[in-house]
Amino acid sequence: MELGLAGFALGFWGAYTTNLPGVQELDLYASYTFSDIVTIGITDYFSPDEVFGYDYYNYRKDSSSHIVEGMASFNGLKNLPLTFMLGYNFLNDSQNSLYFELGYSFSILDIFLGAGKGFYTTDGNFNVVNLGISVSKDIKITEKFSFPISVSLITNPQAKAAHFVFGISL
Repeated sequence: MELGLAGFALGFWGAYTTNLPGVQELDLYASYTFSDIVTIGITDYFSPDEVFGYDYYNYRKDSSSHIVEGMASFNGLKNLPLTFMLGYNFLNDSQNSLYFELGYSFSILDIFLGAGKGFYTTDGNFNVVNLGISVSKDIKITEKFSFPISVSLITNPQAKAAHFVFGISL
């Protein structure tokens, strides 16, 4: 869910796995976009686990399930739909993990390549961790309402993993 006004955005998203043990997540973010070209933002990733528990209000460095990231992105131009994002974890991440992502848009199709270090990789070293393709489409329900859906095929070559993601936006 996101609320936006005059370049500012506040939002949250979450994930819950049905196979335990799994990963639960509740993330809050705030951002500002300049002229639709550059965005800066901050995200609070909250992933409770069996070690640190489920205390949402605990931000102590040695016992928190929160990690806070600062990010900046170039959102592309009409004639150059190339995007670039840089994220840096600056709170509660002892590895100070870093993530870069390049993307290119073709109408309804997006391709992307991400690389990172720290907890983004299995060994902490800089590596390609995100390679994928996404397709999105608005399904028109009425004249004033559409139902945006997306499908992604994502692979992490470093972890030898692949994922299929289906998304619905309201």
